[in-house]
Amino acid sequence: METISRYLLAALIALSALAAACLTGVLFYLWPTGANDHSLVLHPHTFARLEGLRMERKFYPDPQTMYQGAPNEMVRAEAQRAVDAIIASVELSISEQPRRSALLAALKRELPRLDRLGPHEKDEALHYVERMVATIGVAGTDELLNVWRYGVPFEHVILR
Repeated sequence: METISRYLLAALIALSALAAACLTGVLFYLWPTGANDHSLVLHPHTFARLEGLRMERKFYPDPQTMYQGAPNEMVRAEAQRAVDAIIASVELSISEQPRRSALLAALKRELPRLDRLGPHEKDEALHYVERMVATIGVAGTDELLNVWRYGVPFEHVILR
């Protein structure tokens, strides 16, 4: 019986540590970026589309995402600068090292730029980042975006 109590206590401590890591955002910094790594096939048109995405005017009302627009021009401009900087950084990273792990590492390094934004702007920024990832031809981020935005890997925790 004492052994079972020790295992239960250890499990409770482990779950508490995981919950704390999720709630504090620490899990994002611990999240691996090298799993499922592979080379990226990058064409000139990929970079042209990324440049087009970077040049778009962002954080205006968007009926497709039901985003109402930034609350004011100062917030809109700050959010756009942050997203554009992420796109530029990812472009540079994958041009130097065309690997999925380089893309995820760049996202992990750059997403904290968005932490100062409000929840609606973070959601809209996530939409732009997802478009960027799809443009590059990567099917997913191994939950990195969910861990950044929500603190938990939804697919691995909630859906199982």
